[in-house]
Amino acid sequence: MMQKQKLLLDLLKAEFKLATGCTDPAAIASAVALAAEQLPSRDVQNLDKIELELSPNIFKNGYNVDIPGTTGKGIPLAAALGYVMGQSKAGFEIFHGLTGEQVRLAELTVAQQQVEVRESRTDTELTIKARITAKDGGTAEVTVRRDYLRVCRIAVDGQMIYTRPEEADETLLSLGYKLEDLVCFAETVALEDIDFVHEGIETNKTFILEGLRQPRGLKISQAFAKLFPQYGASEDLGMKIKILTSAGVDARMGGCPLPVMSSAGSGNLGLGATVPLWVVSEQHGLPQETLQRGAALANLIHIYMKQLTGRLTSSCGSILVAMGTSPAIVWMLGGSLPQMAGATKNIAAGPTGIICDGANYGCSFKVSSTAVEAYYSALLALQGAIATSSDGIVSDDVDETIRHVAGVFTEMNRLDPVVLQMINGSFLKTKPYGLSVEPKEGIE
Repeated sequence: MMQKQKLLLDLLKAEFKLATGCTDPAAIASAVALAAEQLPSRDVQNLDKIELELSPNIFKNGYNVDIPGTTGKGIPLAAALGYVMGQSKAGFEIFHGLTGEQVRLAELTVAQQQVEVRESRTDTELTIKARITAKDGGTAEVTVRRDYLRVCRIAVDGQMIYTRPEEADETLLSLGYKLEDLVCFAETVALEDIDFVHEGIETNKTFILEGLRQPRGLKISQAFAKLFPQYGASEDLGMKIKILTSAGVDARMGGCPLPVMSSAGSGNLGLGATVPLWVVSEQHGLPQETLQRGAALANLIHIYMKQLTGRLTSSCGSILVAMGTSPAIVWMLGGSLPQMAGATKNIAAGPTGIICDGANYGCSFKVSSTAVEAYYSALLALQGAIATSSDGIVSDDVDETIRHVAGVFTEMNRLDPVVLQMINGSFLKTKPYGLSVEPKEGIE
């Protein structure tokens, strides 16, 4: 039992990280920074070019998202910042503390067309290949695979100086873990061992309050607050969850320079894994311990799901978060294990299939909607309204249901190149689907 607890605790700690801005451009900047650190000089006067080759999933996610501390967005600026000032060890916090001069130099680098970005035609799993060429002829290359900060190789002047050893591809599923094991961990782990979860919740609260104070992005939270001015006092918590979640996601996608606590590599999903629980806890006057353990459970289920689907997917990851937050809400409100399983099944029967079309302002619609769905699915499960095996991909066994949803995510990954064509405007040029066909008169 102790060994199981240690494994889950270590995993939770590893996947609960601070992040400033969207994690995708941060990962790109980190890879470029690591390559730059291999060169004798990072003087921008000695830079010839930065070349990036990205898998479709991270290309899509970094394509059009704001960069914290700047007025710009997108992959070239992120890469240039990584070269100019980035410290690779900062990871997801690489954009924290940018100065005006650093931003100016990075923008100049982009304006001089010294950053080249292309989509990989061969890599489907998360891949970042960064190559820097200096004017004196020196080169440095870094390859990242499978996870945002998982460096696989480093080469300097064509000579390999680091290769990551092969690792066994172990997941919680392959080790025999089930939903009930994650619930058992959340109920029994020493509270002081998960103090970092409490710190993460408080970090995300601070971030959301900033998002409410200074709306960014599509300002969805501001619009809803005007439509529902009494949301704070409402007994229906759905609108409150939607407003607070969208305030946070709007702020992240809009480049707010404050950090959030991310979950399994995503700051947006870190918000989705904490806001509904925080709101429910406050409404019901639950002890801090209940919220802390509930958040640990929600995030562990999310991590479990991400191990099955891979780090980046063509389906929106907020669905995976909802499959964790919904049973966590049931647990916090005193529900049974079958009711927790029921909440998970309700999410599988509901929003599964929402696509991911990159990190952008629209993420606020998706994450806030699934956060609300997690809340209502929990309430329905507590009332005995639970999807069954006659309802689509749902199985009577909750762990089979989880694997079914993971299978949907995996199979939908082939959509990424198509979604990218839609994002860059080339899709209808090659596949008009009859839009340019003249209508026929009458019926044959």
